[in-house]
Amino acid sequence: MAFSFLAREAGRVHVCGHRGYSLHYPENTLPAMKAAKAAGATTVRSTWY
Repeated sequence: MAFSFLAREAGRVHVCGHRGYSLHYPENTLPAMKAAKAAGATTVRSTWY
């Protein structure tokens, strides 16, 4: 199979928790990052000022 950026074609899914799990925790906090990981995020991205 040729290289594809589409997760379904590659057979895997990448989930990025942008600013953590900000639905339930304040953005860019350690609890938000830990919750995103616990919810299945493979990476987290934050914005620091």
